[in-house]
Order: sequence, then C-alpha cells, then structure tokens
Amino acid sequence: MKIKNLFITIAAIATFGMIFTPSSAEALSTTSSDIGISSEFIQLAEVRVATERTRRPGRTVVTISSIILDINRYASTGAITNKGLAKSLVQKLQHAQRSLDKNKKPVAKNQLEAVIKELKAQSGKQVSASAATVLVSKVTTFIARIFR
Repeated sequence: MKIKNLFITIAAIATFGMIFTPSSAEALSTTSSDIGISSEFIQLAEVRVATERTRRPGRTVVTISSIILDINRYASTGAITNKGLAKSLVQKLQHAQRSLDKNKKPVAKNQLEAVIKELKAQSGKQVSASAATVLVSKVTTFIARIFR
C-alpha cells in the first residue's frame, strides 16, 4: 500500500504540482482512477521499487526522483518558502538526470554541485537550515554513489 501511495504522490506532483496522500485502500483505488493513474502504472512502479530493494536490501537508495519529491514536500510544508527557488532546484535536478541519461557524467556532476551550492546559499534564508542540510546530504550521497 505504501508503494502505491508513493507513486500516486509522484504522479500527483507531476500532474498537479502538489502532494496527495490517500489514507486507505478505498481512497487509493478511487483516487488513482480519478487522477488518471492506470493500474499498469502502479504495477510498473511496484516492480521498480522492488528492484531497487533487491539491489540494496534494507537501505533506501537516493535517486534524483526522491530528491525532487523531498523538494516538493519541503515547498508544500513551508521549509522552502520561495516556490521559484523550489522550481529552480527541481529543474537543475531534471537537467542532471537528462545528462546522466545521455552518459554525460561530468556535466551531471556540475549540475548537481550547482544544486548543492544553491541550497547552501539559501540555508536559513529561503530554505530552512534543516531542510537544506537534508537535501545537501542526499545530493552528496547521490553524487558519491554515481561517481565512485
């Protein structure tokens, strides 16, 4: 159930720019059809998460998608007070993912380091210090995993 909630959340952010978290199986099935999420999408999402867990059992794998989810969560809770800044961070991460997809690792690393620099510059200002610390840590962890 949590896996489906996670991917409905991802779809809701992508579709509506907000976070949606249903509280029951009934709400999940109703909501997933209401916002146009197919059962195939949910099944694909479950397979992808299961694959990640198989690769690293018991550990959460930091991905660009998970960092984007965190940024959106922080923006919705007020830990990131400037929506334009949140959008800028997400765009930088999306560009980094595209660079990685094209196997342009040095470019992706520079883009990820730009995210870290922006987060550090805004820490305690437009990004709460705790949110900035978590996000910098996650981006740093991602860089270390990809560029080892």
